[in-house]
Amino acid sequence: GLGYYLLRKGSLPLPFYSIYIGSMVALISITLINLRWKISAHATGIAGLAGSTVGLFQLHNYGNVTLLSIILLIAGATLTARLVLKAHTPAEVYSGAAVGFLSLYFSVVNGWIL
Repeated sequence: GLGYYLLRKGSLPLPFYSIYIGSMVALISITLINLRWKISAHATGIAGLAGSTVGLFQLHNYGNVTLLSIILLIAGATLTARLVLKAHTPAEVYSGAAVGFLSLYFSVVNGWIL
């Protein structure tokens, strides 16, 4: 919250603030979920990057297939690594990815700022 407050003192484009809000929503969500059930924070983080990128592409009517492919390959490698290391079950990894992607995507597309 303090980071967001300090960031708002600058004059950045609005999507930067939306990405920060979406990151806070994702972080609070996985913290609350982890009180009852294990969820992958690694998957949340990398899927959040993908969600914010897709949201920005949609906002600006822009598409960079190469960049999106690289992000998705890195996301796939991260999720696979968590499964191979047996750090998470598939449900924990996929739910973490869903929380990250959806929270960042919707915050960027809807322009959530405080």
